[in-house]
Amino acid sequence: MTTVARQTHPSFAMAQPSKYALEFILNAPSPNEKMLFSFPTNLPTAAAPSRGCRMPDCDRVAISRGVCIRHGGGPRCSVAGCRNGAKSRRLCWKHGGSTKCTIASCNNRSKARGLCWSHGGGKPCSQKNCSRTALSRGLCWAHGGGIRYIHILFRNFQWAQQMC
Repeated sequence: MTTVARQTHPSFAMAQPSKYALEFILNAPSPNEKMLFSFPTNLPTAAAPSRGCRMPDCDRVAISRGVCIRHGGGPRCSVAGCRNGAKSRRLCWKHGGSTKCTIASCNNRSKARGLCWSHGGGKPCSQKNCSRTALSRGLCWAHGGGIRYIHILFRNFQWAQQMC
């Protein structure tokens, strides 16, 4: 049996051994030796903190100019001299930055789905088969939404009890 010497291309003879090859693993530099390459040391360790509003005791996210929407951040109305926040089309509500209710005889601004509050704009009640508009907590007045002034009613009830 004769052995045939394997010829390699000259460009492969000069190439570095693969890092998976036994020769590379055995001849790898020790931790004390200087490596030919280094890993970046300034990699972020965690997500960058979000920019908070610079106003004291405000934990909202800053939108622009270092403040949140409540404290004047966000886009401004494009009308000269107006400092109100823009709602749509770079205009505030006062200068037409809202859409009208889609009901023909109504001149109110639309709240949601092209309708004003009185025509059913806003979020619908979350109760099944209820078509009313939600006031708070996703519920209409009939299902417990809205603010009830219980303390006033209770005080009036006590006053009425003293009358009898």
